[in-house]
Amino acid sequence: MLSPAAIGKAILDHHASLIGADLSVKRVHDAHSLVKNSLDSVAPDLKLYTFGSSTVFGFHEPKSDVDFVALRQEDIVDGKGGDSTSQLAKGLQTQVLAKLAASVRQKNVQWAVEEVRRARVPVVKVKAPHIDFDITAHRRNGVRNSALLRHYLTQVPENRWLSIAIKSWSKRVGMNGPVGGYLTSYGFNILVVYYLLHRRRHEQPEVEQKEGQDGAASASVDGKQQKELTFIDKDTLDVSLIPPIPEYLALEPPNPETLGEQVLDFFDFYLSRFPMESHVISLSHKEPITKQSLNWTKTAEDMKNNTSMEKVFYRLCIEDPYEVNLNVGRNVSPFKFDLMKKHFVKGRATALGLL
Repeated sequence: MLSPAAIGKAILDHHASLIGADLSVKRVHDAHSLVKNSLDSVAPDLKLYTFGSSTVFGFHEPKSDVDFVALRQEDIVDGKGGDSTSQLAKGLQTQVLAKLAASVRQKNVQWAVEEVRRARVPVVKVKAPHIDFDITAHRRNGVRNSALLRHYLTQVPENRWLSIAIKSWSKRVGMNGPVGGYLTSYGFNILVVYYLLHRRRHEQPEVEQKEGQDGAASASVDGKQQKELTFIDKDTLDVSLIPPIPEYLALEPPNPETLGEQVLDFFDFYLSRFPMESHVISLSHKEPITKQSLNWTKTAEDMKNNTSMEKVFYRLCIEDPYEVNLNVGRNVSPFKFDLMKKHFVKGRATALGLL
């Protein structure tokens, strides 16, 4: 059996390029300035926000893309409001993005600019020499989602390493991407945060809760104390109070043994402790919730698939914090769900395929 220390060391060796590297958000600032320049020329009343991994983690990996969204003043003032999913709203978003795409092409003729209009969320995809980025419009939810995940992961900054390790592994094994019937990196980040919040639950007698000298809760995993996360009410996240560009948060090397323990316990949690068949992975509720309570059942799945062109599955249920009635795991079919579980078993046995 692989030791936690060996697993943690293998992960850090694999991600050695992150340790001591320039992970500043300068590239994000530079890209933001370029996009803002184009946005100001076609819609000067809109404000450009950043969301996605660079916001969640507080640093930027050189090969990572960046997500931008152009928000109206009313979107910012009503910073806790929901995003409209009507065809009219999508039409307005598409119009803004078409003008923005034309401006980006004109100002940067060597860039590849693609408009994706028929997606659930209209988007402009840009491939630039040093950084790729996506641009959406009039949608606050991405900004709030990223801020929520960042607030969780920065409670205990070294927890970012678990999310980095799981996301990287999911890409290596071909399990990252909704087109292939799996999850996005966003979905895997929710899995990690939910695990960190609820690892003491679901009948885990070997994990004991204690209270530290500072009053913060901690859990004993394999006899070692690990600080617990504090639940955040998602409705407290207000776009008007969120910085448009993320602040840099240095990535320090973690304790290898602690990281290895987290990886093993993450897989154990989802393979044996969390009742995947009956419950929902959700950051919207402090207490666990069931699929039945959201009507995310096999019967509801069959009804949707009989009346809709887009297939929806309720095998892996991950509630989006802000999109109403949206299962982040909706693309995971029964077959892919079984494959995911097999990947989880193998990932645990092989230190994420690194040993």
